[in-house]
Amino acid sequence: MASNLSQPPREPKPATVLASSALVAAIAIGYAFERTVIGALPLKYLPWELGRIFGIATLIILWVLTNLGFLARARVPLYRSGLSQLTLLRLHRILAAVGGSFLVVHLFTLAIDSYAGVGFVGIFVPFSATYRPLAVAIGTAALYLGLTVGGSAALSGLLVGPRWLSIHRLAIVMFLAAWIHGVTAGTDTPALLPLYIAILAETVATALLTSRRREVQRA
Repeated sequence: MASNLSQPPREPKPATVLASSALVAAIAIGYAFERTVIGALPLKYLPWELGRIFGIATLIILWVLTNLGFLARARVPLYRSGLSQLTLLRLHRILAAVGGSFLVVHLFTLAIDSYAGVGFVGIFVPFSATYRPLAVAIGTAALYLGLTVGGSAALSGLLVGPRWLSIHRLAIVMFLAAWIHGVTAGTDTPALLPLYIAILAETVATALLTSRRREVQRA
């Protein structure tokens, strides 16, 4: 017993620290943007407000995941930050799991809110929502793409490598669908437009840079 107490505490893994920081930042940014845009609302609008906060937080996490995917595919070691490929993979998995949890909160709070005009049917059945049916349907498409991408990752050990990678690359389509959904479904889009533009511009830049790196590696 005494020998165990004398042992120094284990240092947290870099992936855990980074994932925790990213999650806190995602919630904080989502909350800050939403409070800045809509201000104080009556209690009856709390589900809608939570749905927007966690929707923004989910998009931010999805943005980080997309970038990590580009970096991992291009085998960028990120030596300056001390992140290895294994750390990137662990960080990717942690963020994916918690991002999925955020998405569940986003969907549930909007489904139970009569003000949102979505409902449980509107979440899963395209064009059945009374509120902006096309925008919500794009979000439904992003949801199903996410289930496909996540399922392919969970079953990667049972699938042939190339098949799994082909399915997993749908993640970029999922990100774009989620981005379009956020822009077209949110009543607060004009105020959040700088955030949406920054996220998309950075993702495009990362995609181009990592694509060039892969071309150099092949040469």
